Amino acid sequence: MEAGLFKSGDLDKKTDVKTNHPAKGMFDVLNVYTPSEEFLNAPDIMPTPTTETQYTVKEEVTWEDAFFAFTALLRDYGYLSQEIHSLWVKYAKGELDLAAVALATNTAFEFAHSIEMDIKKVMDKFGGTTVFAHLCFEAACEGLGIDKERNSPGAMYNLAAYDVAKVLTLNSMGLFKSLVDHNRDAVISGSYNGAFGWYEERLGAGSGNNTERRNRDKTAPSEIFPGFHFLNTTPGQGDVEDELVRGMGAALKEKKENPRLWISWALQMYLDIVQGLGESVGRGYEQFKQESLKIQKALVDLPKTAERRQVLQVATRWNHDPIYETNQSMMEFGAMAHSDDNAAFPFLRRNPIYCGLLIHHMRSMLHVNGVKAAAPSRAWEDLEEFWGYQGKPCFFVGNPSKDLEGYYKNYCLCLGTSLTHRAPNRRSAKPTEHKGNAPNIKFDGWVSLSLDNRICVDNPREPWTIATVGELLTECRKKAMMDGKGHIQEDLKQKAKEANVSPDKSLQQAFINRSQLEAVPKSPSGLIEQLAQVVNSEIPRISFNFFTMHNIAWSLLTDLKRAFTAGVGPEFLTYVHSEDQLPFVVGYVSSTAAGHGSSDVRERSVGNDRFLNVATEAMDEFLYEGKGN
Repeated sequence: MEAGLFKSGDLDKKTDVKTNHPAKGMFDVLNVYTPSEEFLNAPDIMPTPTTETQYTVKEEVTWEDAFFAFTALLRDYGYLSQEIHSLWVKYAKGELDLAAVALATNTAFEFAHSIEMDIKKVMDKFGGTTVFAHLCFEAACEGLGIDKERNSPGAMYNLAAYDVAKVLTLNSMGLFKSLVDHNRDAVISGSYNGAFGWYEERLGAGSGNNTERRNRDKTAPSEIFPGFHFLNTTPGQGDVEDELVRGMGAALKEKKENPRLWISWALQMYLDIVQGLGESVGRGYEQFKQESLKIQKALVDLPKTAERRQVLQVATRWNHDPIYETNQSMMEFGAMAHSDDNAAFPFLRRNPIYCGLLIHHMRSMLHVNGVKAAAPSRAWEDLEEFWGYQGKPCFFVGNPSKDLEGYYKNYCLCLGTSLTHRAPNRRSAKPTEHKGNAPNIKFDGWVSLSLDNRICVDNPREPWTIATVGELLTECRKKAMMDGKGHIQEDLKQKAKEANVSPDKSLQQAFINRSQLEAVPKSPSGLIEQLAQVVNSEIPRISFNFFTMHNIAWSLLTDLKRAFTAGVGPEFLTYVHSEDQLPFVVGYVSSTAAGHGSSDVRERSVGNDRFLNVATEAMDEFLYEGKGN
């Protein structure tokens, strides 16, 4: 086709249209032209221009870079040390529970581990943090005019530099390395023979010259090291392992020339805690014994269920000292030299951190298994302190009932009957039950249970970071606002409505978060302090004895069933025909009193207080016999 066909001049010559025809020249405005060959051959999409590769010289890590990273590490360790010291002072004053302080301390050890890993690539250029610590020690000695080559008798360095070595954790590092190297291939570590003397609790961190201070630093860890070793063996492995036990086990397996710096710092912190407590260092062991015996006594006469057995296994594990008994057996068989210094429970007496973790684990097991025993399906069917822990949604659908009809409605709703069946236009239909509508009991103490999972014996894992613990604390606050089904509790939603917040769920959630959640600390020391406070606040919740409460409630329901059977006759058994239906006894009382003898809400008759009176008499007798305590 020729381009000329579209020229207005040609159109005038080749058509019969008159000059004044309205259609003449109608294509003039198009100004049609022929595209160039370059345009026709151009690609549809312009290619991305090629970028010119630029090469730069990679800078090597300098000694100054490593020194900056190392001093920052020591600074963070210093902040953590101050916070740990503050928590143990509060424990000594009775302001914080042992379990809360022990868990926070153990988490601080994890922080120390993760912080060291953050600078690993830099420090590896100079042999690692341990080697670099020795380089810094030598530089410090030279700067202070201390002869680093002049070793004191029985020491690996000149004790004139004791304070410098303590800051760099070289004191605990050297002891840890020698103990690990000596026991690396041992099946069972022998008991301490008193080579450095024996730890005297009354002296604590006391005064003295550097030689005396150094010897005191050796005795306490040396006396409990066999316990750390034992807990890393197959026969000695228990339910709980802290970061010291875990770190010791890793060092025994890795066979590295130098231990990691965090483990020597953690061992130094353990020593500071023991020396700081002085003669009250055994207080943690005494509390552990009391907690263990209290749980055993509370469960001894209860039905023998699988949940009860799991709790008792944990609570009775340290009724006898497994370390002491193993050593005694080895002495009898000649596998270990006889010693009169082999006493029972030295590991727990001198290790308040581990005692605190054992206490926390027992409480957590009591809570988790107690919830399972009291509500196998997690649908709560039985009982006020506890009401405050679980919240209204666990017991009431809507607001608490104020009359008999209200209690009956709540009873039906707790069975899972839909609210829509109470609407006037739906009462002609038979109501249906749906377990998804029934309120659930919830596991409480979310942070405490998360930390319990953390201290349980587990496979090798990465240490917790600051970000991880921050997320844990934030999530825990959200969990505390939810009911047993994971929904925001109604009273919190009501606050959002009163504040004229949009009905949009996401906006209401944001309002609740702002009003309920304070900012989580960002620093390691701030997180450790808050973690201890949160765990301390959750102790009453996870220590609540669901086993006993459930047993008492079940006993009352059994008495009520017996009284109703005697008053009504055998036909009552058709309403509560099996043991697991006992909670329906309460429903029967409220139903008949409200005039709903039938489970069908469409049927209504005159209310009957007869069964309410029978229930009152049965409860009075139950309480008179002291069963409600």
